[in-house]
Amino acid sequence: MSILVVQHSPPYGNSNAKEALDIALAAGTFDQEVSVLFTGDACYQLIDSQNPTLIDQKSTVKMLSALPIYGVDEIL
Repeated sequence: MSILVVQHSPPYGNSNAKEALDIALAAGTFDQEVSVLFTGDACYQLIDSQNPTLIDQKSTVKMLSALPIYGVDEIL
């Protein structure tokens, strides 16, 4: 089974981005074939130099860097 997680939300402002990354990591944990597609405002998640502490948020960059560890190698 292949799973495509489509990200379309910006990294901050709501929990959609984090929850979608959680789903991708969880599916990868169970040896599912997972791909993640970033489109629209979700592309801002890919910028390394974010400083979300100014808005009392945690960065999603660490979660993104963990994707290959969980077998999520296809990031589009």
